[in-house]
Amino acid sequence: MTAVDTTQETTRSARPPRLATGLAGLTMSVAVMFSTAPEPEEGLSSGALRRFYESNLDATGLAVLCAALGFAAFVCFVVGLRRLLVDAGAEEWSIDLMTVSGTLVAVWFWVSGAVGSVVLVMANDSGKLSEYDDQAIAHLDLFSRLSETFGDLAMAMVGLFVASVSYAAVRTRFMPRWIGHVGLVVAVGCAVSLLGAAWMNPVFTTGFFVGLFGFFLWTLMTAAALCVRAVRSRPRLS
Repeated sequence: MTAVDTTQETTRSARPPRLATGLAGLTMSVAVMFSTAPEPEEGLSSGALRRFYESNLDATGLAVLCAALGFAAFVCFVVGLRRLLVDAGAEEWSIDLMTVSGTLVAVWFWVSGAVGSVVLVMANDSGKLSEYDDQAIAHLDLFSRLSETFGDLAMAMVGLFVASVSYAAVRTRFMPRWIGHVGLVVAVGCAVSLLGAAWMNPVFTTGFFVGLFGFFLWTLMTAAALCVRAVRSRPRLS
């Protein structure tokens, strides 16, 4: 086998995981856009809360479905990235850090979807919450608080995940380096946002939004870049 044949074989073997990883990232990016369940306004009475939840069961169900789809797609995204980093010769510690942090980010998606489905489970097949008293309905707010605080702390894992992949991108160029640089900025935003858990400050709040929305934007850019490279690497007919 010649050197040319070896290069072509390597390109062909890398293309399927690159394309599959990109498609998984695109699926996750689209799914999370619709994964936020409707939330009631503060200060509503128990009766108003009951009517709100019952009238938004379909929207909540769609949000939970999208959260589950995003969760599954992100798991595939992490698996694909690990394969690509190994093939690109990334440093072992960055691969391990990406794998562990990515797994924990997936757990965040899982928990968020599960919390959102509480109302659906309570409504059961009837579509009504009549089996629960006003106090139980009022306490549903605690589940949304759990999801919110879980997301705040999840920024630590999001930052590590984005930083590890972005660092590997800059070092190995398995995807465009500029996306790696964007990812490092997003990781800094995640780190800054964690300070908001102890001290509420506009700067820390800004860091949270940079980390959160930057993460999904970075994922979308990464996924698109991987798909484009997979298409461009198609073997051409002579």
